[in-house]
Amino acid sequence: MGRLSSPPPPRATLVKVQTWDEEAAVRGPKGPLGRLRLHLEVVGMRLLYRLVPLLPRETVVALGKAMGRWGFVLARRDRRVALANLDLAYGSTLSAREKRRIARLSFENFGLVGLELFWSERLLDPKTLARIIEIPEDDVERGRRLLDRGCGAIALASHLGSWEIMNFHAATTKIPMGTLARRLRNEPLNELVNANRKRLGSDVVLHDDAARGILRALKRNRFIAIPLDQNTRPDRGGVYVRFFGKPVAASRAVALFSLRTGAPIIPTLCLPLRGGRWQLSWGEPFESPREGTLDEKERALTQACVSYIEKKVRERPGAWLWMYRRWKYRPTEDATGFPFYSKHVAETAAAPARVPQESRA
Repeated sequence: MGRLSSPPPPRATLVKVQTWDEEAAVRGPKGPLGRLRLHLEVVGMRLLYRLVPLLPRETVVALGKAMGRWGFVLARRDRRVALANLDLAYGSTLSAREKRRIARLSFENFGLVGLELFWSERLLDPKTLARIIEIPEDDVERGRRLLDRGCGAIALASHLGSWEIMNFHAATTKIPMGTLARRLRNEPLNELVNANRKRLGSDVVLHDDAARGILRALKRNRFIAIPLDQNTRPDRGGVYVRFFGKPVAASRAVALFSLRTGAPIIPTLCLPLRGGRWQLSWGEPFESPREGTLDEKERALTQACVSYIEKKVRERPGAWLWMYRRWKYRPTEDATGFPFYSKHVAETAAAPARVPQESRA
């Protein structure tokens, strides 16, 4: 594959760091029926937060996977996206039957992760957490040692396995960690979900205040978990890198803050094991590029992080979120080889975002 071309960057003047897809952040429904729907969503979530923790672990695992299987059958649009993504990633190297099997496993994993979020109160018990999580002690110590540098650290995250369990575990091991979270369209629901995350020991940085939130976490010598398998518009701070051989739009945020603050990037994973258990791992820090312009270094480091995620997805394809529209943006008008949902968005020559000054509030 040829190297992705990039526009020459001008002077660094842009101050906004975008880490998510603004087009996906739709407004909530309006009118009386819309407000009723939002209210019912909150009531339903409160009930789930109260009732699901009463279930034994085995029931949660079985029910979550069953929900995922039903989702695979009923959610035709999401199933179509998942199969289109698998066609792009694997082409003719996998049969249609094998691709459907991987897609079904992806839905099962998503169902379990979603239901597990409501069961998370039980994770406050160290014995329960130890029973369902495996992690080498060396990995935990590696995370602690990275903070000895005093400049914080960035946990490279993805939607592979359970992206929520990792944060809960970090809190129990006294590793201070914050995580980026998208603001939900339902504000009361947004407050409810994030309040639960905070109660379990995880700081929450909302995407619409990502730049200052990330900088604040690093200045306080904390980990900040940033997922790098989500879309960022390439004309609003994103950069095209390759994922399964095709360009995807990725955020510069991980590379940007690492290069400009000295915070190391450590890859993190939480993969499923038999019986609803999870295998956590904290890998060795990425090496920062030493040659090239700042723009070239950001691109190279972003590509290295995305390539790492691809490698792990290839190892455990059924644990990744294949129903996500990962190839939503493409750099060319020619749609050949891209999924049906992709659209052309050219990468602009806007200056890379600079790190803002933390307010003294």
